[in-house]
Amino acid sequence: MTFRINLGRPTTPSFDMRGALGKAKLWWWEPRWSYRPNIRAELKRVANPWMWMRILILVSLITTALAITVHRYLPDLEFDWGRAVALSFVGFLGYFGLVAVTLWFVPPIIQIADKGIVRQQGRSQSCRLRCDIRCITVDSSEPSKPILRVESTKKPFAAGLSSKVTPAELARLLRETFPELLVEEHQ
Repeated sequence: MTFRINLGRPTTPSFDMRGALGKAKLWWWEPRWSYRPNIRAELKRVANPWMWMRILILVSLITTALAITVHRYLPDLEFDWGRAVALSFVGFLGYFGLVAVTLWFVPPIIQIADKGIVRQQGRSQSCRLRCDIRCITVDSSEPSKPILRVESTKKPFAAGLSSKVTPAELARLLRETFPELLVEEHQ
């Protein structure tokens, strides 16, 4: 990311987005209404209480066996195993909470480049390479929530458009960037 500052006139940051597929022709932050339902479903799947109860029981059994073995061979060692396990679970819950807050409040970035389309959130990204893309649809049938849909040989890809990107402008840019592909507009 590069910031250019021009002295003598009002400054606005100029971002040079270089993603996995080279320099982006267009990029935007995915709107909340588009990415948060997926994040909510993923967090519900990961925050399954029965799964965590089984993990807690398994870790407690392993820790108990380890504590008994260590106490047998090193009887003079003083170590509070219960406190260590409790602190490790509290630390893990804190880490999980920070990851959840980050996923919830930091939106993904969508990038259109010559080599394909990228959706990046944090350190993870999903790329749809030019050679894998079959069809691109800009769906503005609901004007308040326009969506970019990409059909590819991999998993389908959908992302909401931010308010700074108009569906007509995006469709024109996609036709220029990917002239060999079918770019549809649904209104």
